[in-house]
Amino acid sequence: MKRVLAIFPLLPDPSAFLAELRRRFPHAEFGLYTANAEAAERARQAGLTDVHLQPASAVSLSAPRHLRKKNYDAVVVAATRSHFRFTQQYVLQAMFWFGVKRFVVLDGELVPMWRTASLIVWSLIRYQIPSVAMASLTHLWWLLQVGFAIQRGMKRGRTPEQVRTLWARTRRLLSNPQAYLIVNPARPLLPLDAVTQVMRDFARGPLASEWKESRHLLLIRLDHLGDLIATTGVLTALKKQDPPWRVTLVVGPWSKAVVENDENVDTLLVYPTADPTFRRGKVPSTAAVERLRIRRFLAHQTFDAAVEPASGAEATSLLYLPPARKRATMQFDRWFAHGLAEVIDPDPDEQEPDRLARLLAAAGVDVTPEPTHLALSKDAKDEATRLLNDHGLTKRRFLAIHLGAGWPGRRWPVERFVDVARRAHDQYDLIPVALAGPGEQSLVDAFLRDTRDLGAVAFVKPQLPAIFAIIARAHAFVGNDSAFMHAAAAFNVPTLGLFGPTDVRRFYPTGGKVAATTLGLACSPCPQSYCTDPRCIKELDADRVWRELTDLLKP
Repeated sequence: MKRVLAIFPLLPDPSAFLAELRRRFPHAEFGLYTANAEAAERARQAGLTDVHLQPASAVSLSAPRHLRKKNYDAVVVAATRSHFRFTQQYVLQAMFWFGVKRFVVLDGELVPMWRTASLIVWSLIRYQIPSVAMASLTHLWWLLQVGFAIQRGMKRGRTPEQVRTLWARTRRLLSNPQAYLIVNPARPLLPLDAVTQVMRDFARGPLASEWKESRHLLLIRLDHLGDLIATTGVLTALKKQDPPWRVTLVVGPWSKAVVENDENVDTLLVYPTADPTFRRGKVPSTAAVERLRIRRFLAHQTFDAAVEPASGAEATSLLYLPPARKRATMQFDRWFAHGLAEVIDPDPDEQEPDRLARLLAAAGVDVTPEPTHLALSKDAKDEATRLLNDHGLTKRRFLAIHLGAGWPGRRWPVERFVDVARRAHDQYDLIPVALAGPGEQSLVDAFLRDTRDLGAVAFVKPQLPAIFAIIARAHAFVGNDSAFMHAAAAFNVPTLGLFGPTDVRRFYPTGGKVAATTLGLACSPCPQSYCTDPRCIKELDADRVWRELTDLLKP
């Protein structure tokens, strides 16, 4: 009997792949090798006993020893052309381990190895080689500066313990293979700039550790809207301390609407980041000038504490740009270019406000988060009133439904939102109000097509503050994990969040009457980048969501 090893790297459901292999290899005995815990669990439930799970973070070109010792007659790798760079390592593994006894199923078709080899070459040129070259350049730039930084820093008061800390982080940066997977290989100057700022900070020596009468905090949040909303309760708590903290907050242009009216922010810097990981929309032509202006401003400030929750190389460079007595950042697996900042590990059971509070504590800022909030301008409230009045909703109760999400894999199917909207209308007389962001018009069209008879309306075009003001007047909210969900919770609207690939423990909505529902698959949470089959959100049924929502709507 033939023995076949099926390599199904990243997706959650291997059943179709295994069925195809059984057709191609009748009477064979199968094993499964995967990096997806849900795929391993489903394979065991289907009766496979030869199942090997290895996390994607541990994959290299070296074969697991127990697999190398097994005598497989054939090895078949499942791959997709659109996401080939994520499965390339597994194809290379199969080639190195098993020689000619391997096949590749590309988009469901068994292909010859010469085609696979051409894809590997293309992926190496497009992704891997630039990443390795950039990481190598970053490491070289670090090594060229570290000796000079240590020499100058010790003359200006750096202690032997601080030198040992910097050297330990140098070794970690150079020895960790994940450092070669930098977020943005197309912009090599970002990590090089971060390294420069780290070394410059060490070379200029320590600042006095005593607090002044006015304490000044730099908080850098060049990340998602929802994360920033979760920060607002911490900002409130900082202002209540004695003496209160003066907060300089750095955000991306997409986040400005969340905090521009927040009285707890003393200085708001809107930084048009060049990092596409968080960037939204087109970068304005004046972005480079504005970045330079903000960097010059920060370089002439002195902070008692500076905090950055690990959102990439550009944010890291800002963290080390101004003099600061203490710094703290969160561990980021692919980035270790840190000097003397406290680098804390994430806690998987920690909600975002508590995570930020722990990060602040590492920088010497003890704070207990207050409830999240959103401060809206009078113009935003007036615009929301006008929009609701135009649709006859000023005196009607409505259910706000957010159809979209920042990542397609987070979106619950539109037809199930329609199901929930019908039940809410029939049982509670709630008018469905669909909300969506730019590029999500097709979701709105599909929703309205099936709910026009309920008087449903949709808002896509208004600016973000007006959308928030509409959410604040809703009777209830249901939607995908997004900033809209966190905004509803901040306004104490009964809020139900639908979670798939994102971490429900970390991003659970914080508010007076909130709930979240998730299938809790073994592969969740996941990075989302490679998953073309988000079963974690697609298989969430409407009955379950409706039960959660009715519990929230009970008096």
